[in-house]
Amino acid sequence: MVTRLEPVSPAHFPALYEALLGPLNNRIPVPVWRRLVDQPWRRDEESMGQLLIDGERLVGFAGYVHARLPRPDGSDEPLLNVTTWVVEPAYGNQALSLIMPALQRRDVTITNMTPLRSVHEMFARLGFSELESRTCVLRPAPFSRSPWGRAETVTRFEDILTELPPWERRVAESHRTLARHVLVRESGGEHCYAMYTLGRRRRLRSARVHWVTPGTLASASLALRRAIARDSGALLTEMDARLAPAELPGMMFIALPVPRLFRSSALSAEEVPSAFSELVLLDL
Repeated sequence: MVTRLEPVSPAHFPALYEALLGPLNNRIPVPVWRRLVDQPWRRDEESMGQLLIDGERLVGFAGYVHARLPRPDGSDEPLLNVTTWVVEPAYGNQALSLIMPALQRRDVTITNMTPLRSVHEMFARLGFSELESRTCVLRPAPFSRSPWGRAETVTRFEDILTELPPWERRVAESHRTLARHVLVRESGGEHCYAMYTLGRRRRLRSARVHWVTPGTLASASLALRRAIARDSGALLTEMDARLAPAELPGMMFIALPVPRLFRSSALSAEEVPSAFSELVLLDL
C-alpha cells in the first residue's frame, strides 16, 4: 500500500468526519468535531494535525491543538495538545508517523489529555510524565462558612473582562464561546475567575472547571462553587486534582481511566491548564 502524509486543512473536514471522526464517536455533534479545524486561538502558521491518506482515502488522523498560554509576567508559553489519534487497523504500523511532527518539537509543552491505555507506555518511553491521574469532585457544602463571606458574583462576560488583568483576560477571550464564565470577588478586591463546561456525573449536573485563577482556590472554593451553582444549577464542581489544594470542604477524588500525560521544559504539571485543549474544544 502506498500512503502519504498531508497537513490538515478545513477543506478536509467533511471527508475526515465521514471516514474517521463520525465512526470514532458519533455522539459528538458535527459542529463540535469541526472545532478541531476551526480552533479560535490558533495562529495561521500552526498545523491542525496530520492525515494519513491511501490513494484518495483517509485512513489516519492526529489532531494538533496549538495555543499560547499567557503568563502573569507577560510572556507566553507555547502549547501543543495531541488529540484524536485514530488509524484504521490495517495501517497501524504507520500510526507513529502522524504524531512525529509534534513529538519532534522541543520548544513547546506537549499534552495528551485522553491517552489510550495501549499508547500510555509508548508516550512514557518518549519522555512524557504524568500530568494528572485523578479528578477532584467538590460536593455542595451549604453549611460551611466561606473565607470570602458574601462575595460578589459576576457572570456577564463583558463585565468579567473588566475585572481581569491583561494576561488572564486573554485566557477568557480565547474561550469566549466555548465555555461558561463566572467571577467572584471578595470585599478586599481579590478575584477568582473560572471557566467551565457542563456535564453529568451519576445523573447530577456537574460543572467541569477548565481554568481557575491561580492561587485563589483555597480561599475562594466555597464562594466559587456557590456562584457556579446559582449560574448553572450544577450540584457538583469538578476539576483536575492538581489544581485543587490538599483540603477543601466536600472534596473527593475519582481516578481517571488512564492518566493524562505531558512533556515540558518550561511548565510544571500544576501550571498546565486543561483550557486550550481538546477537553474544551470537544466538550469532554
